[in-house]
Amino acid sequence: MKNKRSIIILFGDPGAGKGTQAEIIADKLGYGRISTGDLIREEMKTSSVLSKKLVPFYNAGIPAPNQIVNKLVGQKIKSLIKNKVKGIVSDTFPFDNEQADFLKKISSEYNLNEPIVFWIDVPDEEIIKRLSTRLICSKCNKIYFEGKLKESDKCSKCGGILKKRSDDSEEVIRKRIKVYQKEELAHRKYYKDYGTWFDINGNQSIDDVAKEIWSHLRLILA
Repeated sequence: MKNKRSIIILFGDPGAGKGTQAEIIADKLGYGRISTGDLIREEMKTSSVLSKKLVPFYNAGIPAPNQIVNKLVGQKIKSLIKNKVKGIVSDTFPFDNEQADFLKKISSEYNLNEPIVFWIDVPDEEIIKRLSTRLICSKCNKIYFEGKLKESDKCSKCGGILKKRSDDSEEVIRKRIKVYQKEELAHRKYYKDYGTWFDINGNQSIDDVAKEIWSHLRLILA
């Protein structure tokens, strides 16, 4: 672990808290962070040809094509390595085996360790409850779940306006859950002999989830 950069992957259904935990880990370890959702949303803010291709997938809650996602992630990893990050925390990427193969290839190229993988497990109905009240900062993407907050309130971190995501309707959420659960089986099979896998109880407080994850990380990264 000492001679290579570590890569930590957080998996789980939408709303499981992957982004929140990725931020906590990145801040604690000084790691760079990859979020395919953030990369896609940032690209969609531009007027590029790529951004126009992404819109229908995003609005329907359907994963973007691997060719596009791999390109965005590859560019991000290259940038993080150039900035000499200590390691990388990835939120949701790789999503399927094709993306996992891409990550394996690029990890070899940039001298990254085999990944440490966490699956954050949360019951379906809790996910729907969370996402139906979720608000996200339009500037820094910080996530809020408190029911007392509303759109147009400001982010406590950067002052940005809080917005509801277009794919956080119950219909789209249920569709996304089915897609993620199908991919969970593929992830477990792929990573059985590749990297280290831990199941995490995501149906607890943010702090307790973070503690459970760290109880594993502190031993591996020691």
